[in-house]
Amino acid sequence: MPSDDLEAPAVDPQTGILYQNLANGGGFAVVDPETMKVVNVVKTPQLEDNHALVFAQAANQLLAIGVNSLLSAYALDGTLIGSIAVQPYIDQCSTGSKGRLVACAGRGIVTAVAVRSGAVPQIVGRLDTRHDGVKTVGIDESTNDLWIVWSDAKGDWVQRLRFQA
Repeated sequence: MPSDDLEAPAVDPQTGILYQNLANGGGFAVVDPETMKVVNVVKTPQLEDNHALVFAQAANQLLAIGVNSLLSAYALDGTLIGSIAVQPYIDQCSTGSKGRLVACAGRGIVTAVAVRSGAVPQIVGRLDTRHDGVKTVGIDESTNDLWIVWSDAKGDWVQRLRFQA
């Protein structure tokens, strides 16, 4: 890999192609599933310290997120579709089984975006949980529930957030 800080791999379930975020490499690598060789590196100069990377199945896009408050959507050929402003220091993002929603968390804030084929995602929700440790989120798109986890001095916590699109 052309980086020594690998974060947030994402896989296209249709092709098996692996997309590997290069946190200190300024982009993401495209890995052929047959040969396990890097076939392309897509640079993301608008992002600072790439952290999260998600394959958004419903839009057939990759979402790359930097700590500098930007979420960028890429076509699978590496073409930048566009970027939107999100909260800074997103730590982790996930998508549900339908791939229509992506939720991102970091420093206690959860942001939900709707993905659209050929277009930049649209923010559809944002919540300050008031728990600075929240940096992990999951989605159940059958119920529109978001699940967050965090720990603090009192213990480890899981909380369901009801999301209405």
